[in-house]
Amino acid sequence: MKLVYRGVTYEHPPTTLEISQGKIAGKWRGQNWRYHCPKKLQQNKQK
Repeated sequence: MKLVYRGVTYEHPPTTLEISQGKIAGKWRGQNWRYHCPKKLQQNKQK
């Protein structure tokens, strides 16, 4: 993804996150909705 902020252009790769569908949590406007949980949590390294 190409971004520009105050005249500076830089490239930012989009993050991908694998999602697993959980159990049905309820209904909204006649449709089932489910919980979505990440399969693997990403850990940020602090400097």
